[in-house]
Amino acid sequence: MILFTISHSVFGKENSVEILVNSREMALELSYVYIKYIYGKEKAEFQKPYSITDDNNCWKIEGKQPKTLGGNFTILIAKKDGQALDVIHKIIHCSDDSNILPRCVS
Repeated sequence: MILFTISHSVFGKENSVEILVNSREMALELSYVYIKYIYGKEKAEFQKPYSITDDNNCWKIEGKQPKTLGGNFTILIAKKDGQALDVIHKIIHCSDDSNILPRCVS
């Protein structure tokens, strides 16, 4: 698990950050770090380009679907602090097209 804290000091005054992961680009970079750590660099690269969806309080990032049977990752990253809320490896079967993922909650 990767944890970090951010604060910014200007002339001795500390400013809090409301939303740490505030852009699609930042969410994509962070998802790559998580996926590379979990599955390795080769698999993280293989599933590019990633798709990204703004899901209220988190970013939903998915790896590219394979051309053959197999699967891809989905990761939910909290906008507030960059925490990986859920990491799922979906396996695609010919007879199963269900795609049930948790939603982000406040």
